[in-house]
Amino acid sequence: VSQSRYSNLFIAPARNLSLGGVFLEQLVQIPLGTEVKLVLRSDVFKGPIQIKGKVVRIEEAGQRGLAVEFINLSTAAKEAIDSCVFDKRMEKALKIA
Repeated sequence: VSQSRYSNLFIAPARNLSLGGVFLEQLVQIPLGTEVKLVLRSDVFKGPIQIKGKVVRIEEAGQRGLAVEFINLSTAAKEAIDSCVFDKRMEKALKIA
């Protein structure tokens, strides 16, 4: 995930992607409540997905990172994320079975 704040650009691994938001491994400090622009890239997506979000939680113990809640997802972004999440759930279910 590329995240942009003001004129800065950061790249961070994404975890726990859902239609509501994403958890990013924290490589830099971004204050709680900050609005960010995210660019999600994955082999699963047809191309990069641009999303606006807001930092809603900061984890400093254990797995350090930021929880970002998505703001006004486009229909295309919703469909791409939903498909990715479904594929990951199916992959996990098949490993368990």
